[in-house]
Amino acid sequence: MMYINNIIKFNGKTIGANINNGVISIDVPVSYIIRNKLKFKNAIAQKNGVIRAHRGSLSAKEIGIINLSKFRNTKKYDGNTPKFGVTMNGIKYIAKFGRESDNDCSVYCEDVASRFINNLGYKAHITHLVANNDGKIAVLMKDFTSDGSELHQFKDTKQSSEDTGLEDKSYTYSDVCDLITKHTKLGVSYKDALLQFWHMFLLDAVLGNRDRHHGNWGYLVHKNGYIMAPIYDNGSCLFPDVNKQIGQYSVGNVEFFRERAEKYQASLLMEFRNGRNMRTNYYEYIGRHDKSSEFESAYRQMINIGEQRVFNAILKATNNILIPWNLRNFYIDIVMYRYMHIIERLSIEECHRRLLIWRQKVLILNV
Repeated sequence: MMYINNIIKFNGKTIGANINNGVISIDVPVSYIIRNKLKFKNAIAQKNGVIRAHRGSLSAKEIGIINLSKFRNTKKYDGNTPKFGVTMNGIKYIAKFGRESDNDCSVYCEDVASRFINNLGYKAHITHLVANNDGKIAVLMKDFTSDGSELHQFKDTKQSSEDTGLEDKSYTYSDVCDLITKHTKLGVSYKDALLQFWHMFLLDAVLGNRDRHHGNWGYLVHKNGYIMAPIYDNGSCLFPDVNKQIGQYSVGNVEFFRERAEKYQASLLMEFRNGRNMRTNYYEYIGRHDKSSEFESAYRQMINIGEQRVFNAILKATNNILIPWNLRNFYIDIVMYRYMHIIERLSIEECHRRLLIWRQKVLILNV
C-alpha cells in the first residue's frame, strides 16, 4: 500500500496531504474550513473521519454546523472552560467549548474518551461533537440528571454514624475504598460499588486521565439508594494539550510512547509512601500485586476484553469528521499502546511491534 506524506498547494495555501492509493487526504481541520468558507475544487467527502478530495460536495449540514445560542437554556455551569446548558429536541445537554488556545484539545478528548468507554460496554455520559457557526468545535454532553435524579459527588460522601468523611481523610486508595465500604445508602453491595470504582480507575489508566479528583465522579441519588453515575468529566483523558508535542509524535518514536505510558499521566489518587501521601503512577501501581479482590476482578475483566475489542472501540470513537486526522491517529495509537503496556504488561519492544500492526489496519480501513 502506498502511503506518502506530501505538501501541496490548496486554495493558495501550502498544506499537508497524504496520498493513499490515489486518494488524497487533506490535513486541514474542519473548523478551518468553516471559518474560511473553503471550497474544494473537486469538493470533499468523508470516510472514517478523514476529509478527502472526491467528487461530490460536503454541505454545512453534513459537517454538522449549528448555532448553539439558539438552543441555550437557563442552566449555567462552573469550570475552567466555557460551558452552558442547551435543550435540543426536548433533551438537555451541557455545551462545552475548549479554552482559547490552539493547544487545547479537551473537547475532542471528552467526546472520544466517553465514546470509547461506552463502546467497551461500560457506562459514560452521552456526548456529541458539533461545529458551532462561529467555527469553534463544542462537545454536547447529555445531562444525566434530567430524569430528576441528583448528582452526589464523591467529595461530599460522609457517614456521620461511622464518623467518616473526606474532610477527615486524604484522597488515597485506602480511604476511598474505606468510605465506599462504609457507605450505608448504596443501592448495590459494597463489593459491587468497589468493583465499579476499579472499573473507572482502569479505564482512566488506559485513557491517561490526569484529573479524576473527588469531584469528578460520584453517584446518582434515587429512591432506592445511590447508584454509580455515568463516568463523566473525561476531558483530561488522552493528553488534551498534546498539540504542543504533536510534532514529535510518530509511530516510530518509541520514547514518545514510553513516556506517555510509564511516566505520564499520573493518577490523582494517592498512597502513603516514604512518610507522606504521594500521587501514583498508573503503570507502577497496576504492576504491583498487593491489590484487593475487587481490583483483581476488575483487572481480569479488562484483560479479557482483548486488543481487538479495544481497537474496535477506539476506532469507532474517533470516527468523526470533526476530529483532525493527526489527533485521531494519536488517540488510536496511544490507547492501544497504554492498553498493551499498562494492562497487558507487554514490553516496550513488543508494544511497538504490535502498534505497527494496528497502525497498518488503520491505514487499510481508511482506504
